[in-house]
Amino acid sequence: MPPRGSSSACKQGNALMRPLVSIVMPVFNVEGILRECLDSVLAQTFTDFELICIDDGSQDASGEILDAYGASDQRMRVVHQDNRGQYPTRNVGLELVRGKYMLSVDCDDVVSPAFVERLVHRAETDSADITLVGWDYLSGPYRSPDVRRWNLRKWQRGDYTDGFPLAFGYVWMKLYRVEFLRRHGLRFREEFYSKADVIFHWKTMSLAEQVSVVPEPLYHYRVHANSVTGTIGPRFIQVIHVMEAIREDLQELGDPKGLLRAWYPFALGFIRGAYFQLAPEHRPAMKEELRKFLQRLGGEGRAVLRRPGSVPRDVRYFYRALESPGNAFWFGTLYGWRKAFAQALRRVLLPSPVRRRLLAVARAQSYNLSTSSIHDLRDSVDELNETVDRLAAENYRLRQGAGEQSVESVASR
Repeated sequence: MPPRGSSSACKQGNALMRPLVSIVMPVFNVEGILRECLDSVLAQTFTDFELICIDDGSQDASGEILDAYGASDQRMRVVHQDNRGQYPTRNVGLELVRGKYMLSVDCDDVVSPAFVERLVHRAETDSADITLVGWDYLSGPYRSPDVRRWNLRKWQRGDYTDGFPLAFGYVWMKLYRVEFLRRHGLRFREEFYSKADVIFHWKTMSLAEQVSVVPEPLYHYRVHANSVTGTIGPRFIQVIHVMEAIREDLQELGDPKGLLRAWYPFALGFIRGAYFQLAPEHRPAMKEELRKFLQRLGGEGRAVLRRPGSVPRDVRYFYRALESPGNAFWFGTLYGWRKAFAQALRRVLLPSPVRRRLLAVARAQSYNLSTSSIHDLRDSVDELNETVDRLAAENYRLRQGAGEQSVESVASR
């Protein structure tokens, strides 16, 4: 179903010069926090972008907020459509982008002022098909990743089994070269309710010739109550089929980077994590689907589960417990009892006051690291990242200047 219409800002945007970056923002029922997100995007230090906001049939005032912002900023293009869901809406955005690069921002998150600038400078310097950026959490029970440790040395050497960057399937942490996406006909799978961005991520990473990274937390992600463990509804069970779709894509492409080796531990761990995110009343149904999944996994997958060290012990035992009633007792119940006993024993041997005291001592000791070689190394990494950012920015400015001089020389002939 095509979009129902667009604001005047969209019509004005079509007449503007083609921007370097297109930012796609699907919007649905976020009137309370939408302004904070829009303000952060429109306040970017890099200004050569268009912001494509797609109102996916919001029932609150989100559409009106978008129209008001669009009327005052010609960089915005606002599209209204009947509700279609997350991934069909992302595909609408893919069709509308006019820039050399595409970014995605979720309508409930916030970005740092240098978010677009850092990504563009790094992508231009490295001629990257995909450029990743770090993030942290605005709220919620999750710990932000230590993005300063991110690097692509293993990836660039051809070792694609490294947990980074395959583990992070979020579309909002990546700048894509639009020509790369269109050359391969890359789109989001619309039949899935959730996690289709992970399929998109693995497929793009499998096809990309050059991947780069900005190891700074420039994207700020908001965790909602329905994302917390034990609260998600039954539709989330389809993550099993999402993981299988990744494997099917890799096989269809001929697995050009050998990512199937990394798929097994990733998929098995991802599905187990999804199981524990489900509300308890939906877990029996997922167990039945998991047993079918194990049958479809084949001999190689079952060998991975039986091979010590191939996946974490908790993951291996989780799946072994599904194989038979005997395994359910041995790998499930008995292992659970053993873990509970070990935790109880630790509490006896290391009671809370002692643990708190040890933590206090550890924190105090950490302040003494300011003169240590470890701290010096971390400072060196930070300084190196800052140097790379400066060089990337200078490289971008030089390219821009060379392009302007070329245009002037042609015009003077």
